[in-house]
Amino acid sequence: MISRLLVGVLALPLSAPVAALAQGVTIDHQEIGCIVAGKYPKMNACFAPASMVKKARVYFRPETLTTWYYVEMSSDAPCYSGILLRPSKALIDKKIFYYLDVQGGGTARTPEYAPVVVAREEDCRKKLPIAPLSATGPAAVYPSLPAGFVGGGAGVSTAVVGGGVAAAALVTGGAILLTHDGSGTAGTTPATVPSTNPPVTAPPATLPPDTLPPGRPPGLVVACQATPRNGEAPLLVNFATFPSGGTGSYEFFWSFGDGSSSTNPNPSHTFTSAGVFDSTVRVLSGDLVATCSRPITVTAPPAPGPSPSASPSASPSPSPSPSPSPTTFTLNVSLAGSGTGTVTGSGINCPGVCTATYPVGTVVTLTATPASPPPTVFKQWTGDCTGNGACTLTMTANRNVVAQFELIRTLTVQAGGVASDIAGSVTSNPAGITCSWPPGQSCNTSAPFVNGTSVTLTVTTAGMTVIWGGACTGTTGNVCTVLMNANLTVIINTTRAFQAPQNGEARLTWSTQLEVPGGEGQVVTNGRIASAVRTGVASMAAEGGAGANRVEAVLVRGAGRSGTWRFDFAGQSAFKAGSLRVIAGTVAVITENGVVFRLEGKPGERVVFTFDVDD
Repeated sequence: MISRLLVGVLALPLSAPVAALAQGVTIDHQEIGCIVAGKYPKMNACFAPASMVKKARVYFRPETLTTWYYVEMSSDAPCYSGILLRPSKALIDKKIFYYLDVQGGGTARTPEYAPVVVAREEDCRKKLPIAPLSATGPAAVYPSLPAGFVGGGAGVSTAVVGGGVAAAALVTGGAILLTHDGSGTAGTTPATVPSTNPPVTAPPATLPPDTLPPGRPPGLVVACQATPRNGEAPLLVNFATFPSGGTGSYEFFWSFGDGSSSTNPNPSHTFTSAGVFDSTVRVLSGDLVATCSRPITVTAPPAPGPSPSASPSASPSPSPSPSPSPTTFTLNVSLAGSGTGTVTGSGINCPGVCTATYPVGTVVTLTATPASPPPTVFKQWTGDCTGNGACTLTMTANRNVVAQFELIRTLTVQAGGVASDIAGSVTSNPAGITCSWPPGQSCNTSAPFVNGTSVTLTVTTAGMTVIWGGACTGTTGNVCTVLMNANLTVIINTTRAFQAPQNGEARLTWSTQLEVPGGEGQVVTNGRIASAVRTGVASMAAEGGAGANRVEAVLVRGAGRSGTWRFDFAGQSAFKAGSLRVIAGTVAVITENGVVFRLEGKPGERVVFTFDVDD
């Protein structure tokens, strides 16, 4: 498995020119072995140097199709992630080919990987990891929605092209395109479907069309204005954006059509050359995307008239005066992120006063102050300022600045305790969580992380079984990754691996009945793959050998109300009656052929017992 590679060297064909090495970017990505059907897989990667990356994408296609599709990767501090669509059940046991592609100051690409779609995590037979899961789907998939994937529910966002007062939308190939904006301007054409070969990408010259499943009701609507919309160069145009719906929190990206852009919702821009410029704003609200366009027509100033051919005594026409240079420039400040805060400076106190005009050459210093409570941090400046220190600007042009504030989320880890019969330890990346426990004892710890941070927890337990609960419920192996978009709790228990004799194994069956409100559990027999159990009666099966066999069961989800968990071996010829021995758990009833445990309904409760199989 190639998990870290210098793609400028390894991903190129053997015949590639050596000069390409100078443009190499390192991609740190762990190859995925399986993708769970009906879940949104999340592809994570880190790039170095990140400053050379302008665009990063995940290209993918199922083995049933020859066309490649892609999603944009976005910042998922400290690295990046790209969310794919949910594969449907029709793709189970089929491969999904994918690779990562980077463009910008440096270029890079990983090899093509081929994870298999499985119905459940425990069905993954590859030694490579299962794709991490995302709670929501991608904002858009280009050039359209591929067959075999599910795009409904909380998945691909609804994109609405706002047309101001009068607008209509055309649904073509999964994309909604602007067809009328109130002035009769024709819309753009749909994106061309890529060829069957893996595409060679380059940064787009314009914003790509938003693609989405047809028929989804709009959740975000955007209108926009431009004043004036025509005139002679140089033409100063004031733009305004009016979003509604969505989450109520918006991010803006204006592209003016002449190569300039802005992240301010209400920017001003001067067009210095003649032409028709399609000025477009793209608005993001959560996982929703909408756009609105306004064409700006700029004409050249009239040429000076010819000198009169009258008598020599006629007065010559005066030469036209040059256009005066601007004497003032405008600064626009926007706030973004999950947190709140203020930006202050000379003439600026945002929110409230977020726009100010200054004489040419004025030096303006902006300071970002996070609000508390709730706990918030200032993450970074974007636009005409970068980094997270003070922002100092010289007003030699119109300036746009975005201040990003993020909430602080708390990750709590509860590990060990009576449910663990061996020692273990857990650490996090990024750092913050460090905890260890001896057998039968526990450790509890918490750490703060910036909203949106992806935190990976790794348990060290000498190769023994790890049972996850809380936000990591359902995870297999000793690694779990969580996205800190809320305060989260993770429960960890470690159990001693138990392997029944391999010779003379028999197929054992029995029934289990979990009666705990809101309960879900996991059952491990002889240290083999865990089986998921929900409330009610279920049949269990496992391979067992002559002599002692061991069953470990953990309640991974519960509503905190008491109940029972019954295991019944009656009628099983291989089971040796009277051989049940309880190792852990509170016994309510035990008979020759079964045992009933009493539970409090708390995640992490564990019962363990053994039984014998006749020779």
